[in-house]
Amino acid sequence: FNKVIDDIGVKADTCVMFEDSIKNVVAAKSMGMKTVFVRGRDPEQGLQEDKDSGKTVKVIDCACDCLTIENLKEGASFLW
Repeated sequence: FNKVIDDIGVKADTCVMFEDSIKNVVAAKSMGMKTVFVRGRDPEQGLQEDKDSGKTVKVIDCACDCLTIENLKEGASFLW
């Protein structure tokens, strides 16, 4: 992700990552990106245990079962 951001000359906090892999979402969040997670049927996707507190935390800004403009307007208002 760093290479792409460097190549196009933007800052991570101005980017949005659309991803279906929680590992990549976590990496994007650690860089400061907004994230839209396209989840499958598992309702636990998009959640992760915090290593320090042991609590389950949300690691995404928006989760969609299907990428549609309506879903994004509802769940990812930060895009507009």
